[in-house]
Amino acid sequence: MADKLLNRLISILVGYWREFLALEGPERVFVVLIVVIILFTIASFGFAAYAFSVHVRRQKNEKKHSQLSTLWQVHLFEILSEEADHATLHKLVNPEDSLFFLDFLEQYSRRVRGSEQQVIRALAKPYLPLLVKRSRTAEPERRARALKTISELGFSDYPDIVRAGLDDEESLVAMVAARTLLQEGDVYDLRRVIAQMERFTTWSRNYLTSLFTQAGTKGIEPLRELLADRNRRPEARAVAAHALTDLKDLQSLPIATAILSEPLNRDLHVAALGIIESLGDSLQAAEVRRLTQSEDEIVMAHALSTMGIVGQEEDAVVLRASVRHTSPWVARHAAEGLLQLGKEDVLQLIANGEDGPQAAVLAKQILEER
Repeated sequence: MADKLLNRLISILVGYWREFLALEGPERVFVVLIVVIILFTIASFGFAAYAFSVHVRRQKNEKKHSQLSTLWQVHLFEILSEEADHATLHKLVNPEDSLFFLDFLEQYSRRVRGSEQQVIRALAKPYLPLLVKRSRTAEPERRARALKTISELGFSDYPDIVRAGLDDEESLVAMVAARTLLQEGDVYDLRRVIAQMERFTTWSRNYLTSLFTQAGTKGIEPLRELLADRNRRPEARAVAAHALTDLKDLQSLPIATAILSEPLNRDLHVAALGIIESLGDSLQAAEVRRLTQSEDEIVMAHALSTMGIVGQEEDAVVLRASVRHTSPWVARHAAEGLLQLGKEDVLQLIANGEDGPQAAVLAKQILEER
């Protein structure tokens, strides 16, 4: 029966094909357009139906998850209040809801500390093996998400899984691992992260700096080594310089001063000037003074403001001349340098118009902001 239907269908299609070939050129084009329109319409309905089904399924899942969260929350509070044991909550978690249960626990783990956080981590422990496998085999976004949850709820049980994530080929996964390892603060792990710093230099410098700063004094020595290593990328060394500035590491001053004599790199030189401006004194003035004439206006600007900290009386001449610079950025840093150097009288003369109207406006603004 099926063969007869198939043969009949083939014969009908062949007949249509022959009729199509018998048409004249314009008629044939018209038929092709009609067929294309029909196919496009069918495809559009198909995509619309698929999108609707996805929307309905998502709403259904959201409703289910909302109900589960409400149910679990009641029992979680009872457990945290020592009015119920862990088993009462585990009984309410179906296998297909295990991953969502981990998400639920992770959200609460961020809100609590101490013994309550330990209770939440103990509740998560039976479900974490699901994420261990996902952290190795899923696509990058899911690997990163799995590693993040493991880091939050089970680092003490799976430290090697997190450490392995640092070597993941995807920088997103490696960054999640790096953040956790820096927060844990083990010196060995800090050195491993610093060894791979170049992988993360496309991320926000402020974010990277904050991570290394959170690691505290344990990270100072390896950060110093990175800053001093000319074989490392300038971007990575610049991150080390910013972190050492925040950590107020006085021993990084000689390294920062030596960097100012290296071939010019804007990011690195500005970061080194930041160390000197924050921690330095007149001992670094000579190298900083040289950069007040840099061809790079950004480096020049930061050198001028740093001179206000480490400079001497005679440096006021260069600072005053730079207030008339064509770059507003350079001029402002020079004016701020004069203020830091204690030359309010010079700023007042400039504000009175001795150096031109544009410099006068800037000087007045700096004096008003002090």
